[in-house]
Amino acid sequence: KTVSSLDVNGDGRYEPDLNCHWTVVAPEAKIIKLRFTSFDLEMRQNDTHQSCWDYVEVRNGEGPFSPQVGIFCGNTGPPDILSQSSFLWFKFFSDGTNSSAGFSAVFSAED
Repeated sequence: KTVSSLDVNGDGRYEPDLNCHWTVVAPEAKIIKLRFTSFDLEMRQNDTHQSCWDYVEVRNGEGPFSPQVGIFCGNTGPPDILSQSSFLWFKFFSDGTNSSAGFSAVFSAED
């Protein structure tokens, strides 16, 4: 299964003011592998600090209170992520300004 950032008008950039989330469910006794195939999300950075203005958040479990795997932004996606169970929660947030190319990711069930 593939998921990507929303680009309604086809301009090559994701839309502003998004707060999308998905709960990915694998068959029983399987885990989920998440692989980013493209990744470019707005990040603020200077010599001493970086912060994510737009981001992908991943959590191990069924919802937003499950243990956090990480929050990711910038132009380099994280390495493959493996869930600890058959559930993985995934969120994409964009603020109201400055969109980038976005992301595309593939989920698969693994043994």
